[in-house]
Amino acid sequence: MKMNQMKNVMEQIDWGLFLKQKEWLYSQQCHLERWYGAEAGVLPEGILNLMDCLQNVWEEKEISIASQLCEEQDDMENSYWYEEVWTDEDLVIALENAGVDVTEENVEKLKQECLNIFNDKSERNEMLTNRARSIFDT
Repeated sequence: MKMNQMKNVMEQIDWGLFLKQKEWLYSQQCHLERWYGAEAGVLPEGILNLMDCLQNVWEEKEISIASQLCEEQDDMENSYWYEEVWTDEDLVIALENAGVDVTEENVEKLKQECLNIFNDKSERNEMLTNRARSIFDT
């Protein structure tokens, strides 16, 4: 790619959104590695490396905008106010509470079955709405 083409591409990127997506991808990589081991994070890691290279090129070419980007990044960091983290210990406790033998095989089986149970946020969103109603008496 010629330098002019690269410059045009770099100017078209929404860097605030780019950094937000990069942060999200990093969190996904961490979750994959936590649940499946280091090999599972290889693909996201490769994409993150590419994103790092793009960001480095952009920062070297557009130093004047860097301070604005830092402020936007600080704002984005503050927008993530909650994250759930589950551990194998949580699964062990769930197995114990359910009266199931705690074995490595059972922990892994439960882990596999639980990976997507939190994707539906409708119940949690409803809880937030109900809390907002109770706080603000609407």
